[in-house]
Parts: sequence; structure tokens; C-alpha cells
Amino acid sequence: MDPELHDGMRLFNVREFCDSHERFEEEWMVEVGPRKWFLKGLVHTAMGFHYVTHADYPKGMSLLQSGMQLLEGFADDFMGMDVAGFRAALSRCRRELEQLGPSGAASLDSVFFPTLRPSRAE
Repeated sequence: MDPELHDGMRLFNVREFCDSHERFEEEWMVEVGPRKWFLKGLVHTAMGFHYVTHADYPKGMSLLQSGMQLLEGFADDFMGMDVAGFRAALSRCRRELEQLGPSGAASLDSVFFPTLRPSRAE
């Protein structure tokens, strides 16, 4: 796995979404090509969860949608990450958030939060 992802992944998985966003953004700013777009998807996703969990549902859901779109089309194990598993979990979580709506988003069950993991090939 690409070592620059480790800190951002760890922070994301403990739901430190704003810090995760910052870490991914540091890498995004120096990358080029497909890696830059992939990292931008992680930046949007992390910030989307930050907003959703801090009572800004519309902004959060918009960023989650943007993040999902940015992550589409990448290999299932891009940069050594289980991208396929993350996209599937992110989609399930977003559907659950849509059902809960703005007033229920804060009560999202922790089982719905996606996690970032190394690809199985790692």
C-alpha cells in the first residue's frame, strides 16, 4: 500500500474525519494525474462525513456524492487500497443517511460507517 495513505486511513477509520481530510489533502496537493483525482475523492468523502456528523447534512451529503463520483472508475485495488469494498460500503452508508434524513443523520449506527482498508492483495 502506498505509505502516504496510512495516516489518512487511520484517522478516517477512527472517525477523525477533518484530520483525515487534512492528511489526504496534503498528498492531493502534491500529486498529479489519476492519483490526484483519487485523493480528491478521499478528501471529499472525509469532509462529507465531517459535515454529516457535525449537523450540516446538505453540505455533507453533497460532498459524499462528489467523493463517490470521483472514486468511480478506479481499479478495485488502486494505490493498494480496497477501493471496491470502500465504494460498496460508502454507497450503503449514503443510502442509510438518505433514509435517516437531516434530523436522523446524527443517529447513524456505527456499523454503516465505511472503513478504509488495504487491498486483499497486500
